[in-house]
Amino acid sequence: MTLGPIEVLVVSFPGNEFNGEIIPELERLVGNDTISIIDGVLVRKDADGEVTFTEFEELGGNADAERLANVMDQLESLISDEDIEDVADTMSRSQ
Repeated sequence: MTLGPIEVLVVSFPGNEFNGEIIPELERLVGNDTISIIDGVLVRKDADGEVTFTEFEELGGNADAERLANVMDQLESLISDEDIEDVADTMSRSQ
């Protein structure tokens, strides 16, 4: 499988709260071959500025997480810890 070109997309949510509303559109875009999602991470910054992150496939038991994992072409560790730190630096803190 050839990879490239690869674009990185960062999507933020009001109040840093993911509610799943974006999932149907991602499913539609992947389903009609407009995009391919090859990796994904949920990143959260709390009110104290502490950053936590979870790979989509590690979110078992959550229906939204399962839907996200289903639209991904599973590739391991494409997003590095440094990438996550760069994203977290741009995030506001949760209230």
